Amino acid sequence: MLNQQQIKVILQEQKNNQQKFGVIAVQKGWIKQETINFFVDNLSCKPPQPMSLDALEKYNQAKLHLEKRYADHSLILSRILAWTGGIPYLTKSIGQVFAKSDFNIPGGKEINTVDRFVEVTLIRKWQTSKAASSIRAISHSLLNNFRCDSKLLLKEYQDILISDNKKYQGNKEQKELLLLGLIVQENDWLKVSNIIYQHIFNQEFVANELEKKFPQTSNAVDVDNSHPVKSASSIIEYNPQVSIEEAVPAFTQTDAKVQPNSVPKQTATTPSSLTRINSLVPLAAIALLIPLFLIINNYLASFKAAKIAADSARKINKLQEFCNGLNASSKSSLNLITKLETNQQQLLGDFPASCDTALNQLRVIAAPQLGKEDKILEAIRHLCKVPGHSEMNIDAEVWLRRWYESASWGKETKFYLEEIEKHQNRSCPAAHFTEHKD
Repeated sequence: MLNQQQIKVILQEQKNNQQKFGVIAVQKGWIKQETINFFVDNLSCKPPQPMSLDALEKYNQAKLHLEKRYADHSLILSRILAWTGGIPYLTKSIGQVFAKSDFNIPGGKEINTVDRFVEVTLIRKWQTSKAASSIRAISHSLLNNFRCDSKLLLKEYQDILISDNKKYQGNKEQKELLLLGLIVQENDWLKVSNIIYQHIFNQEFVANELEKKFPQTSNAVDVDNSHPVKSASSIIEYNPQVSIEEAVPAFTQTDAKVQPNSVPKQTATTPSSLTRINSLVPLAAIALLIPLFLIINNYLASFKAAKIAADSARKINKLQEFCNGLNASSKSSLNLITKLETNQQQLLGDFPASCDTALNQLRVIAAPQLGKEDKILEAIRHLCKVPGHSEMNIDAEVWLRRWYESASWGKETKFYLEEIEKHQNRSCPAAHFTEHKD
């Protein structure tokens, strides 16, 4: 819809005449009023609501009519939904591309065709492709936001991206990211909306933008801001131009002899000698202070480490008590899963075994309920997190096999398993039965 140059022109005119962004874009003929209306209706007031497969099917019947062009239009729709996570504008725009295109898709090649379009046209060429205009709009709003500080917005998104699930706190940065559709909220937790955004707005993108917009100062400066402050290493390695032997002349026996009836001559002390001697005084003081500083620093570090270890032990014990008394049949299994997974990421090898068992039980319990709510991909994601050595792996396999062989969800299940191996370089332990499939 709009390229970077057009957006810059509109923003500049907006400063001059105070007109709305959409009004200027329509006046210049760069965008249609219908498109502006769509954004106003869907994005300005509330976060976009992800589309379900059923909603996308209804949209196809009303607008796209893919069944008239392709042998298996349902597979195309489900594949699009798997990539977009149901974000309405992105999902509909990809559907419109397939509705208007001259793609000749042989039977059985639907998935590969959708994958190629998304990977090449949207992900690799998102900065120039016409079909990726909504992605560029999100990028611009993320980096040049007038409601939030861009640095705080980027850091908030970075936290959500890295943690995969972050507790909703209701701050303005989280609300803005939800309005942009860059993240979605599930119960009280936030995550990136879809695979496309994860690939484009990845950790490298965020780090580069933070560095470009907010570069870190490389050298500390002194009070008058004119000279770099010397580091500790440069003080310790100080090498005076004159050696100590040259700075302090040797005292000989001849110097000790006193001539009879003679007045000892007062030796004249030159300014250069005083300067050399004075330069050694601070050096000696520093040499004496360094060991003392190291002793104090080591003591403080060990005290801090002991406190952290004690706090960590208390946290582990408290978590273990919680897991021992956990009711695995609780209806709030998804919230419990998120809470335990967060602790698992933080504690790593110290994560209690009882919590690991409870977590896998909750994953298997949550999957059927998610399936009833048509959240089959999320259900499969939980089942695939059950390790092969867990006693719950057999139960996870039972449900996964049922969906794998289902006429309704078989294609979705196979797609997700392929995505895991392709993009995450790992396999699903509960899906080992597929190794024997033709």
